[in-house]
Amino acid sequence: MELPIETWLRHRGSAESNFQCILRRKRSLNVVHFSVLMSELQAKCRDETVLAELRRSYGVARSLPPKCLAAVFMHPSFNYWSKITQRLLPFLSGGQEIPSHLTDHLRGVAGAEADPLCFHLADINRFLIAAALMAGAEVSLPCPVHDGWLSLPGLGSRVACAEVGMVQVTSYGIPSRSFRFGVGPPINLNSLLTECGEREEGFLCCDRLEVLPIVNGSAGTIFLDPWDPYFRNVWHKNTFPGGVHVFDVAGTELKQWQETIRESLGLLQTVWPEMEAEISALVHTIVPVNSPIGGMNYSCSSDDFWGAILCSFDPASILAEVLVHEFGHILLFELLEIHGVFAKDSPKESDYYSPWRPDPRPLLGLLHAVYTFALVAEYYRRMLRRAPSNTGFRERYSLILGKLERGIRVLAESAKFNATGTVFFDSLVRSIRCQRESGEWISTEAIETSLDEHLSIWKQRHPAHRTPLFCSVGSG
Repeated sequence: MELPIETWLRHRGSAESNFQCILRRKRSLNVVHFSVLMSELQAKCRDETVLAELRRSYGVARSLPPKCLAAVFMHPSFNYWSKITQRLLPFLSGGQEIPSHLTDHLRGVAGAEADPLCFHLADINRFLIAAALMAGAEVSLPCPVHDGWLSLPGLGSRVACAEVGMVQVTSYGIPSRSFRFGVGPPINLNSLLTECGEREEGFLCCDRLEVLPIVNGSAGTIFLDPWDPYFRNVWHKNTFPGGVHVFDVAGTELKQWQETIRESLGLLQTVWPEMEAEISALVHTIVPVNSPIGGMNYSCSSDDFWGAILCSFDPASILAEVLVHEFGHILLFELLEIHGVFAKDSPKESDYYSPWRPDPRPLLGLLHAVYTFALVAEYYRRMLRRAPSNTGFRERYSLILGKLERGIRVLAESAKFNATGTVFFDSLVRSIRCQRESGEWISTEAIETSLDEHLSIWKQRHPAHRTPLFCSVGSG
């Protein structure tokens, strides 16, 4: 099977033709988007006090080294801050009240309800303080304190603060790399940072300072962060299909998470080293949660929190599958942003059968499922080479192939692709056909029954929706 990035079209004139180009593009665009947002806010905001603070923050950002700024802006919660700011713009220009759901990330910040715009815009200062500490620069900015903590995105740490609401935070330069709240005593982070300002591996929890665990892969560092205020106040509150809610993990559980993620990356490095390198380069943060149902894994990724995976705990081989699966979603979000795939007149309704879901899905959702499970199928094919007698792996691999064939059939019958999308879709069809022709799958009555029962139940629940007649992709 082709490597994940190689299943995408390298069309003529495209500079984004490989994985590293995509990462560089994202880092650069995050900084560019910040500059564009500042310009749009200055044009639409009528509050002179807010504007004065905004200009101050922007001036600090412009004074910091681009490398440090880009590193902090790659944090998934900056992506969320950026998207929320974009969604706020129409309300500013029209002088309308900001809907409460757009400020959920400020829950737990004293005073934010009275002036959500001021607090939201000031929250960018947490990112700038973190970038200043990386750079060893001295700056002073007001920052909102979330639930008694100041989280420093990109440094994988948060500091307890007795003050509430908006607090003045000052960072100090090399050699100390420390900061203080108001006129309080300095808090030294120098021992946590390398000479270049990057987080060193370590894990610390005490009354005042919590340093999150990290896992070093072959091509990058992954943070384990269940406590970022945006994750806790927004992402944790979302529900999975069926109204399922996940639960927070305790700090005492993070060491086991760190060891298991390290084991998962080691396993991938053994069976699929190219995938491990791409995962450890692209995935910035894993957000650990607890599943409400024993033995049932829950995981997701989001374009709002680009670069993060929220997932529950499992043994290393299952967590490796989760990493592969969610990596596919994250990468596809960006590839679709760059290239697009569907023709303008392609159907957009949530009307289509997906062998992975109980509800009708849009074709974009089905494409995400097919792409990510094609990667998961390749993972299990490689695991079977390592452990050919593992019947659980073989059954899982075979069931995924059966679902892939059905998903591909729905897309082939219903979607309309542009030129780029046609090349991409054809490559997916070829990769699934190659999997089927490899002969490493098995056909069992239980698998066929599972596929047919899912379709039968779906038809009963959604009788108004058409479903195709399925046959094997490998057979024709």
